[in-house]
Amino acid sequence: PAVTLATSQPQISYGTVVTLSGQINSKKAGENVQLSHQPYGQASEILLATVITGVDGTFAYNVSPKILTTYRAKWKTASSLVVSTAVAPSISFGRLNGFVTRVFAGRSMARKQVQLQRRSSFGQWVTIKRVSLDLSSRARFRALLPCGANRLRIAMSVNQAGAGYLGAFSREITYRRAC
Repeated sequence: PAVTLATSQPQISYGTVVTLSGQINSKKAGENVQLSHQPYGQASEILLATVITGVDGTFAYNVSPKILTTYRAKWKTASSLVVSTAVAPSISFGRLNGFVTRVFAGRSMARKQVQLQRRSSFGQWVTIKRVSLDLSSRARFRALLPCGANRLRIAMSVNQAGAGYLGAFSREITYRRAC
């Protein structure tokens, strides 16, 4: 017996739903397949769910990993290869009496640093300010920007995000400074 497993997205933002799907080689409906996961830092695999195969022996299950996580499917004595989903923190960015940003992840990002970046006239992202997050993984700050339209985003490096996370970027906003 053999079982396959795949993930709909190998790299996601925190809070994104991923579909784990696979098929058993007998292609029989009504078979039990056990799905296990191992979040980063966990010593061993944990049973996640038992799913029942449908038409053609296929199965699917939705997950929302909070950190780098590996998955495996088991059917009878067969195990699939391990598949992984890497997770990047989700970063919000906007204006409210200055600039405000918040980082969402499976753990606190308190005291981590994020970078305010501005798109240069050459199309490159240039860091213009570094800001530390508070105990709620937020930061409120001001920045002196050139006159005219400024395309801005917040970046968090993989080193600041920490073990089990990818680096991340917020959405881009345009701020116009009148002079």
